[in-house]
Amino acid sequence: MNFLSIAFLSNAQNVRHIETINDAWQFYKGNIENPFLGDVSRSWEKVTLPHSWNTQDILDDEDGYYRGEGWYKKTIKIPQIYDNQKVFLLFEAANQVTSLFVNGKVVEKDHIGGYTTFARDITRVLKKGTNEIVVKVDNSHNDEIIPQSADFSFYGGIYRDVHLIITKQVHFEVANLGANAVFISTPKVSELSAEISVKSKIVRPKKGAYYVKQSLLDAHNNLVKTIKTKSNFGKEIITNFSVEKPNLWSPENPYLYKVITEIIDKKGNIYDRVENTLGFRWFSFDANKGFFINGNKTKLIGTNRHQDFYKKANAVSDEIHRYDMKLLKEMGINFLRIAHYPQDPAIIEMCNKMGFITTVEIPFVNKAAANETGKQNSINMLKETIRFNYNNPSIVAWNLGNETTMKAPDKLGEAYTKHFIETHKVLSETIKEEDKTRYSYTVFLENQLIKIN
Repeated sequence: MNFLSIAFLSNAQNVRHIETINDAWQFYKGNIENPFLGDVSRSWEKVTLPHSWNTQDILDDEDGYYRGEGWYKKTIKIPQIYDNQKVFLLFEAANQVTSLFVNGKVVEKDHIGGYTTFARDITRVLKKGTNEIVVKVDNSHNDEIIPQSADFSFYGGIYRDVHLIITKQVHFEVANLGANAVFISTPKVSELSAEISVKSKIVRPKKGAYYVKQSLLDAHNNLVKTIKTKSNFGKEIITNFSVEKPNLWSPENPYLYKVITEIIDKKGNIYDRVENTLGFRWFSFDANKGFFINGNKTKLIGTNRHQDFYKKANAVSDEIHRYDMKLLKEMGINFLRIAHYPQDPAIIEMCNKMGFITTVEIPFVNKAAANETGKQNSINMLKETIRFNYNNPSIVAWNLGNETTMKAPDKLGEAYTKHFIETHKVLSETIKEEDKTRYSYTVFLENQLIKIN
């Protein structure tokens, strides 16, 4: 590493504090009318996240498995990192309706969806000393939430990591839809040059002169380019720049750059810092000729992948996820359909690093949640999916559903068929609105096509 890289990295440390808080949770399976009364007769189990309450009953000889409420609680002392700091909890996923309480106060009534990441600001309900976090998770069947049915099990629990995030008062947006602070796109890429567009939004308690600084580093952490943009209070900041002769990302050469996005003032003081991977590539699908990446025709050889594991249900560690990806790479594939729901961030991290062409989908499987609330919940899941995963170069398309004609819409009645068609239309439109840089598609069963337009 050269001197410029060393100076840059040392100056960027200790800006945003992030840590997992997976240890020392207590768990109770069942309904609790008032979790804050402190009933000493109730027995809580000590658990570590990721955790699912379906690790055993899914394996026994009896039909069915527990679908209902599960409660988690933990006490924690919030470290004082900054003056007047902001504190957030980020859940990579919990299945499938999640309510969050801190010190007995409601922070999140019901987060809908068991496969998407969300973050919440808990600053206002914190106190000095010890704080109690209580989380209710419910994986009961719900007519308003997809998936309604599928060929996989809907295990309950906080089955992915939980992160504590601490920022200064001036920071990039954290608790937005999908919990992504910075959105990076590459509108034009060729072997000669590449255009980069970075969109972000600053949260700050009062007006002031702040700038957003973008620094592009290559795979060896050498600084390639830096650019500074003045912030516009309350509005998104868009920074556009270009580079010459980029190293291209492909299955054969998954070259990754790094984009460091910082909030600074006139003196160069850093208030917040977010890091993202970046891969330069262009791609296209042709119905007659196939898939092309960087102008090269590429045969896609791949598989689907589910997230469960023997005796763990869906509460799978990052290490197991990454080992799965290593095995897939050794099989010789170059394509992964992440089916039938967004999976752990470790999976797409490895797709980026290993060179898997990837598609991601929401759990709209077999059958629609056939009511207006169900449709809106599906739209929200899709938005969370796209926004959280937006910056991953391995992703080339979003899938809005899988074999959604499994339940034969025409046989379920006119009202269902109408809702089914409207849901497909609005999900397709949502993809186009959220991401103009990638393709969208859906999967129908052969001989069960239904006219959408």
